[in-house]
Amino acid sequence: MLKQHVLLELKQFIQAVTNHNGNPKKLTNSTLLRSCFRLLEDLPAAREIILEYFSIVAEVAVQNYLANANVDYATGLPIRQGKQGAGPSSSNNAATQPTVIEDSNWSAVQEALENLVVKGPSAWGPVIASWSLDLVGKLSDRYTKRKMSIVAACNYWLNCGAMRGLLTLISLSFRKLTNSEKEACVETLLAAFQRYTLSFDWVVARLGGCFPLSIISQILQCSLKRFSDDYRCHFNSELGILDYLSFAHEQELKQALTELLKDGFNPKKSLDACIIPFLLVMATNADALLQNLVIVFLEMYNDDLRNTIIQKTPLWMSNKMFAEMQPSLNSLTLRLKSNGAYLLIAVSQMAEQYTWCQDFLEYTMQDLEQVVLNATVCPLMNDLATEDSKYLLWKNCLSANIFQQQTAVRLLLIVSTQHSHIYYQTISELLRKSYVTNPNGLGAVIRIIGGQSGVVEFPCIKPGLQMVLEDVLLQEQFKHTRLITSDQSEALNTFKNLNTLTKMQKKNSFQYMKQNLLSNVLNDCLPKILQILEVTLTKVILHMNKLAEADSAEAIKAAQNNKNVGGNEFGSNKKVKFGAADAEVEAMDVENSDEDTKLIIGIPLHDSDDSEEEEKDVNRRILAHTIIDLLNTIDVGLKGTVIRTTEILKLSILSVKYFFLALTEKSKQHLKKKCL
Repeated sequence: MLKQHVLLELKQFIQAVTNHNGNPKKLTNSTLLRSCFRLLEDLPAAREIILEYFSIVAEVAVQNYLANANVDYATGLPIRQGKQGAGPSSSNNAATQPTVIEDSNWSAVQEALENLVVKGPSAWGPVIASWSLDLVGKLSDRYTKRKMSIVAACNYWLNCGAMRGLLTLISLSFRKLTNSEKEACVETLLAAFQRYTLSFDWVVARLGGCFPLSIISQILQCSLKRFSDDYRCHFNSELGILDYLSFAHEQELKQALTELLKDGFNPKKSLDACIIPFLLVMATNADALLQNLVIVFLEMYNDDLRNTIIQKTPLWMSNKMFAEMQPSLNSLTLRLKSNGAYLLIAVSQMAEQYTWCQDFLEYTMQDLEQVVLNATVCPLMNDLATEDSKYLLWKNCLSANIFQQQTAVRLLLIVSTQHSHIYYQTISELLRKSYVTNPNGLGAVIRIIGGQSGVVEFPCIKPGLQMVLEDVLLQEQFKHTRLITSDQSEALNTFKNLNTLTKMQKKNSFQYMKQNLLSNVLNDCLPKILQILEVTLTKVILHMNKLAEADSAEAIKAAQNNKNVGGNEFGSNKKVKFGAADAEVEAMDVENSDEDTKLIIGIPLHDSDDSEEEEKDVNRRILAHTIIDLLNTIDVGLKGTVIRTTEILKLSILSVKYFFLALTEKSKQHLKKKCL
């Protein structure tokens, strides 16, 4: 039986509610509120009518907020009024930092309900959570004057103390729920979203952080069902929620996309056949979803998945939206902020077998070239300029797959129009590679040096050649030190490639480049080439001197032994003194030769392994011959080229050294055997 004071409180509450004459504001007085708080604690059976009364209090608070709010609907922030008489478009009207407008009656209600959730029985959590969700949906739907973005709607409604308080109650209630109760609340939240789609998306986005994986997965599944029923439907609210949640819950979004892609690539029910077209449509309208979808796809991508894609393509083509999607896919590629190069290379790997891949690549390249010609930028261009993309494209320039190589070359040329340093680095990188086993790679070098057609201010090749020659010089000077760890054959590869390119140009078989351009640039780089030749010849001659000194020392030692065996003590002593004197002279010569080595090269030669030193000497000789061959090919000093006096003198000295080297050199066949 109810106590007397409870009955009295209930009677007063009923009278106040029935006599308000249609004016809800008469209900919001402190006396009635205190009576409701006591009834809520002493009479739980009356909770529905009490919560209904609290709904009226919240609505009055919202009405008071809207009556005084002056906000910019584009941002949801309050507008600070400028001088009197200024128009609405005046620059004096500016958005200010939000200030929450509180309502004292609602603040009391919120405090009472928070105490019930935190300190009361656990059964209050689901009740208050469901009531708050439903109330937020009703108020948001009833008082939203125009459609706003999720961020603007959050700013707009969170300035209202009642709406902010309701979201706080929901968050507190969620923390007290069990797993089964959480699932029920998620269903309630999504059900409210289905009822109030246009005005409830900001609530789902704001509360989705409480259980992001469940919300994201459910949003995707619900949208997929809508897509299967009507492929032309729009997903503005759903995309806004996913975009909002992706900033703080990117891993959960990737996890949900991974599960969805697995079902799409291995469909088991009719709805799974719509997953791939659905995700592409969603990605077309949301950059955050697009970036994460590409990342997840590349993580899953392998040969087996490529075969699966080929097999399942006819199934996806049955969807009308997917069949007309290729132009949209090209625009999607231009919007990629990361992994764009990886995606295009992955497509190029299939282009040899499938025409649609060739069309996709060609359309994408044309769009990129249009970006260059219009002097604009796009996210994909920024991605191509990153270090990871650059090294990936360099690697694929050496591919035996012609489509893969052409894709890498064209992307490098396109990005070089806006980042000239990449062009110079590419020339240096590709010239240092060997194309003996893969002659196709030489075509990439030819195409790169030819430049990008149709671009007026495309970078010239001279800085790139200067860069590679400087690298070769440093490598030859400091090859045996910790400063240089690269392959020793890069110098030889570079000059072999330059020799091949200049000879091709002389035969007019170089259709991608202006006549004599490479020869003229190499003539301009003559000082650096002569430096490399000087270092190479000096090392060869020093090695020859070292061998001659060793032979001389052995001859002297043998002569001394012969004299000692003859028994002539005087002659022997005399010869020993002479031999000692010769040894001192030889020691001085060796010391001087070391000093010369330090002076010219920078690092002396000290090799303990004779066979290894012989092999290096053979490589240096071949390098010297290749450089001389290049100098002959580019016609140094002929056809109007100007050479400075210092270069003429150095060239004369090096010619004498090379002539001496050629006279004392072994046969070419012997050199080839040594190389092998």
